[in-house]
Amino acid sequence: MWKNHTTNNDNKGYLKDLMAEGNIDTSKLGTNVADITEWRFFNYTDSTRLIYSFEAYPKFGTKFETLDLEFYKCSETGVSEKAEFIIRELEFRNGRSTVNFNWGEYNIKPRELYLVKIKVAGADDIVERWFLSTELMNDCFNTVNDFGDKTNTTVQDKLTVKLDSTNLTNDRSSIIYGTTSVSNSENKIGQWI
Repeated sequence: MWKNHTTNNDNKGYLKDLMAEGNIDTSKLGTNVADITEWRFFNYTDSTRLIYSFEAYPKFGTKFETLDLEFYKCSETGVSEKAEFIIRELEFRNGRSTVNFNWGEYNIKPRELYLVKIKVAGADDIVERWFLSTELMNDCFNTVNDFGDKTNTTVQDKLTVKLDSTNLTNDRSSIIYGTTSVSNSENKIGQWI
């Protein structure tokens, strides 16, 4: 593992607020893997600021071309088969990217849960993360880098919900983490987010 960081500077010195850090896992060089290292979002009333980062290890002599973020709506009956909308980055970047989008452009409704399939053109795997169109995670935006980190107790506490088992047609008790308990006395997931 090789750690690196870059710091922009101007004629007055280094700009520490613009410093970026990353890792290069030399054992993954040339493996055609794109690992997501950051996934967080801040939701406003009708828009989102999404930040994500990758460490990319394309095959030698190639590069990853584009990145698609495919949003699939979740409901009590499961995950939709067709993507509700796709955000396409025309140039894949190794490192951090920020996307701002208005919900009206993509027909996003407040208090909805989406499964996001992150597809890097040329990479072998598809990465998945959750997106909630609610302000639930806003207070974690500056302290948690990856809302998909299952070992982070702050994230786990926020995303653990109780489901109403009377409305389940199959076992979806682990819809977000697997630590979700099922109880008849609790609200349905749609009422929580």
